[in-house]
Amino acid sequence: DASARPRMAAGAPATVDFTAAPLPPDMAWLPTAALTLGLRVPQPPVSVVEGVATDRYLESTGARIGQRLSVQLGGGSVPVRIARAVRALPTTPSDGADDDGGALLLDLASVNRALQAAKGNAVLPNEWWLSTEPGASSQVAAALRQRPDIDPSRVVVRDEIAERLRDDPFGAGPGNAFAAAAF
Repeated sequence: DASARPRMAAGAPATVDFTAAPLPPDMAWLPTAALTLGLRVPQPPVSVVEGVATDRYLESTGARIGQRLSVQLGGGSVPVRIARAVRALPTTPSDGADDDGGALLLDLASVNRALQAAKGNAVLPNEWWLSTEPGASSQVAAALRQRPDIDPSRVVVRDEIAERLRDDPFGAGPGNAFAAAAF
């Protein structure tokens, strides 16, 4: 029967649709449920994932550059070697507060290869940092905001923020100074 042949479904990620032959009437009592199959593609082994740590992370963990750590992510353990230290990373707190343990930057593809090799779950990204050609950031942002799978308010563009700050001379900092001066 041609309808029972597996076929590739359009879209990403790649999926295969397969319909099994209907159950005979005398087996109708069997529960029918979806069956999910996971396919594993052999990958080269990941001995260690290189990471960039903030100074605060090194201070909080007692780690040092060149040291290997076991980092818990996605229900598994990832071997990480701290390759470099930086003062701060974008979008991470670096105020030195007691609850600021610093940040560790890792390559997502390498982390997921290590997790999947150890039969863990993949970690999904929750933000992307993009670099565009000079002058193209507004076009890229507009295209991203049009995508149905992206909340337009989550697209943050450095140039747009700078423009809003320039257009608002009485922003948070100066506004607070004026309020203090009124007393």
